[in-house]
Amino acid sequence: MWPDVANPASTGTRSGLGDPTGSRWRRAWFIIPLVLVVAIYAQVLDHGYVDFDDNLYAFDNPHVRAGLTSEGLIWAFQTTFAANYHPLTWLSHMLDFELFGDRPGAFAAVNALLHAANALLVSALFARLFRSQFAGLAVGAVFAAHPVLVEGVAWISQRKTVLSTAFALGAILLFLNAGDPGRRSPLRWYVGALCAYILSLLCKSMYVTLPVVLPLLAWMEAGHNRRDRGAAPRASRPWLHGMCVRLLPFAIATCLFSLVTLWAQHAGGAMREFAEVSAVARLANAALAVERYVSSFLLPTDLSFLYPLPATVDWLGSLRAVTWEAGVTVMLIRWRTKIGISPIVGWVTFLIMLTPVLGLVQVGTQASADRYLYGPILGLLILACGGIEALARRRPWQHVRLGLITLAVGWIATLAAMAHVQVGVWSNSLSLVRSARAAVGSHPQFTGIEATLLLRAHHFEAASQLFQELIESNPRDLVALQNLGVCLLRTGRFDDAERCLRLSNQLAPGKPAPMINLAALLVETNRPADALEWIARARATGNLSASEQDALARLQAAAIELRARGDSVLP
Repeated sequence: MWPDVANPASTGTRSGLGDPTGSRWRRAWFIIPLVLVVAIYAQVLDHGYVDFDDNLYAFDNPHVRAGLTSEGLIWAFQTTFAANYHPLTWLSHMLDFELFGDRPGAFAAVNALLHAANALLVSALFARLFRSQFAGLAVGAVFAAHPVLVEGVAWISQRKTVLSTAFALGAILLFLNAGDPGRRSPLRWYVGALCAYILSLLCKSMYVTLPVVLPLLAWMEAGHNRRDRGAAPRASRPWLHGMCVRLLPFAIATCLFSLVTLWAQHAGGAMREFAEVSAVARLANAALAVERYVSSFLLPTDLSFLYPLPATVDWLGSLRAVTWEAGVTVMLIRWRTKIGISPIVGWVTFLIMLTPVLGLVQVGTQASADRYLYGPILGLLILACGGIEALARRRPWQHVRLGLITLAVGWIATLAAMAHVQVGVWSNSLSLVRSARAAVGSHPQFTGIEATLLLRAHHFEAASQLFQELIESNPRDLVALQNLGVCLLRTGRFDDAERCLRLSNQLAPGKPAPMINLAALLVETNRPADALEWIARARATGNLSASEQDALARLQAAAIELRARGDSVLP
């Protein structure tokens, strides 16, 4: 029989995964994840920005570039810029500029340090859940080295992912401490857990499902070490009542931040309507996304910064995914007397933590994203550890220990080598796009990024061809239209450029970028009065990026000089 959940200290037996107090693992579980993170991510010091959100979160955001200021603090807590509400993330980026200036390698290195801290927190969590320092060491090393987590670390814009996860892991450990009768001052641990959870939500609302995960982990820990798996844990009524009371403030925080996040995403235009993506299509994609995440956990190959949402529903693939996912669920429930509840808790935790990012509320154009697995991977790691523990219990530990250690070392070494290569992919935009094309094939977003890179390199003819391809497939592609207008302007085709830029202003009358580009054309074609009018319109929109403010200042000076001299002055 399982121990009463209301008395988690009723057993002191240890897991089949090793001695929880064995001195041989005490230093290893702390050092090895750190060594892996340093070996894999030291190269980010030489990385630059990528043309995918880094402009919003770093180099082209005037509030961030100003460092920590009182105005920036107010802006961070008021804004829904980038279709999100995450004030602590903004403050973190501001602190980067305050400490390091404009050094993208340093920003990515801070992400790596936070990832190392997360790996240590994961080690501590699993050492506690499975009462085994060896389990903590192995899982912490896997977390530190897994290639699928690289996106959340090497990408500067994903500071929100590593930072929110650090606070979420802290909240889990503190919550478990609050429920431990052997701990003093449980209220202090509980308040700490609630504060850590709120801080996590202020970094990113990824962990809004944590109030459902916390009781599962507490239930698992309470009865984990009993060898008799013949019955489910007896969750007594007092325990259930106490758990509901303790979780109520967490649930309130979840509801508040969920509403704020939905409002921010809707206000930022990131949320897709049901007319664009039907409910059935969303459910089908969710099933395929779960399959993709499990596959990338086991075999992390063909990774991409974007897995595009397909234009049509893959019904056969969705049916296959639903079938095997239901099969896994049924199998874990039926085999609970043999394998225990840890695998079930792991599988359910994985699905629950993934729910906010499965596309049921579709945001953006991605079908899935590697960064979304950064937290939910904990569920798969619990499932794997639970399975290994069941094997160790059925076989004498000394017979399987060497095999398990050899397998773990080999898998971690392979993951580390793959992760090192994957980190290099994030060194610049061009390598990122090429890797994505090799993984998932061509996509308009990849073409758009490559065209933008060519534009910045002043390869205007080549960039024009790619932008025209994008416009042929989507005539209302605002970014392609205005960038094509810039290419035509730079090659002296002023009439064609003006048609593109005026059309882009019609499609997005409140956007400053098309106005700035049109003002540049008007200066170039000796129409300073019209240029000054469009400059004033662009300034009136507000919320200009740093580069847009600089461009407007240059254009205004050129237009004023042009009007005064009466001849052509280039901006």
